[in-house]
Amino acid sequence: IIKSQNFKHAVSSKINMQKARKIAFAPHVNIGVFSLEKSSSVWSVWQNNLKETLTHGRIFGSEGLAINLSVYVDNVDTEFLPLGCNWIASNVLPKFDEVKKEFVEPYLPTVILAGGLISKLGSEEQKNSIIPEIISGNIRCAFAYAEPQSRFDLNDVKTSAVLNGDDYVLNGFKSVVFGAGMASHLIISARTEGEQRSESGITLFIVDTKSEGLTLQNYPTIDEYRASEVIIENLKVSKDNVLGEVNMAYDAIEEIVDISTIAACSEAVGILQVLKDSTTEYCKNRKQFGQSIAKNQVIQHRLVDMMIEYEQAKSILYMAVTADLSNPDERRKAVSAAKARIGKAIKFVGESAIQLHGGMGVVDEYMVSHYFKRATMIGVLFGNTDYHMKRYMTLTQSGISSSDEAISVSVT
Repeated sequence: IIKSQNFKHAVSSKINMQKARKIAFAPHVNIGVFSLEKSSSVWSVWQNNLKETLTHGRIFGSEGLAINLSVYVDNVDTEFLPLGCNWIASNVLPKFDEVKKEFVEPYLPTVILAGGLISKLGSEEQKNSIIPEIISGNIRCAFAYAEPQSRFDLNDVKTSAVLNGDDYVLNGFKSVVFGAGMASHLIISARTEGEQRSESGITLFIVDTKSEGLTLQNYPTIDEYRASEVIIENLKVSKDNVLGEVNMAYDAIEEIVDISTIAACSEAVGILQVLKDSTTEYCKNRKQFGQSIAKNQVIQHRLVDMMIEYEQAKSILYMAVTADLSNPDERRKAVSAAKARIGKAIKFVGESAIQLHGGMGVVDEYMVSHYFKRATMIGVLFGNTDYHMKRYMTLTQSGISSSDEAISVSVT
């Protein structure tokens, strides 16, 4: 007896029996890992299948069924991702784009975080040996800096590195290391001197993920990405694998994390636009009591509020991108102002999108739930709204000598 989810849905949607049999025992492709550009060569294939599934089927699940038909019946190229990830169309999210010759994922951990640190601190030998390999896709890096007690404070480092002859011996624990399970190398921050929360005394080390003394516990995050807990026990690292000067890594870490925060904010603003546009379109098409729900004034007010939040988020992102990032004080203020404001927009636009979609907003078969989860994760990545609001307030008040002077905060 065939009880496949795909098969039953295909039959109920009056899909050709031959097609239904093809997907009967195939692994289900989760829409959460499927995102297609209109410029894609297989866009028309997906659209034709979606039209067919919607003609006789239910709205709920039709997108997922159309994806499975595209992959298993129309032979859209697929590849299997590691760590138990679902099947995914290779032209949708390839690990390496053969046409553009570009490495795609994990982009933020490898290119911006790790690549930025190597470019900033690495010796000429390290840059010449590692960066070309990152570009080719042969090396994938992740930055292990967060610890269970550190929250968002980059200077709170308990992981220790003790010099023993020509090697450093590392011991400690790193939390929520994004992309570590896919990485060939890790950049680990460790304390070589000073107190736990001192900004001085932090050193970076490049290590192979297969090194003895390094254990990774991999898991999925709520946005269907992958992160790892990294256990470091008597890990020996050569002095040649030190990145930059010993004890002097903090300023570079802060700068690269700030730049990565701007990159994450850019992704968030793109997500907000999708949530705003898709919610507006849904409200126009969703009919209740014989008319579109978008004709209700209260719905119109909410859609306008979503648009305003999106526009404010986009504007403050432009401010951060165009700020003088070479000036540490200006960079810190611009980044925290943007992250705090965009974090508020994520909460309002995301929750409004879910509310206006109703039950459809939380099902896996519909894109809104996945965009919302990704936006939520970005909201706490590199510091949540409260953290960056506090940081911004501290930076902008640092030069005020009198409590009687007015304080102007542009992120409220």
